[in-house]
Amino acid sequence: ARDAAVLVMNSVAPPEKGYVYQMWLVGDDGAHSAGTMDAAAVSPSTTAVLPDIDGSQRLAFTVEPGGGSEQPPSAVFASLPLI
Repeated sequence: ARDAAVLVMNSVAPPEKGYVYQMWLVGDDGAHSAGTMDAAAVSPSTTAVLPDIDGSQRLAFTVEPGGGSEQPPSAVFASLPLI
């Protein structure tokens, strides 16, 4: 579909118990949550559809407490360009 991306991750270590990986779409207007992944969603591989990526320049990942965060913290551990 247009204005969407598919993320495929294989053999990624799951987040620690009580934490999730949170995805952020980052553009000129700031960062917006693109969802969370707990240990069950990550292992052994995962596929996620990211809708509404128009205007986003990158996809960033953070580690957050269980339900995720409303605002992205400064501790991004990975970032992928969206070209």
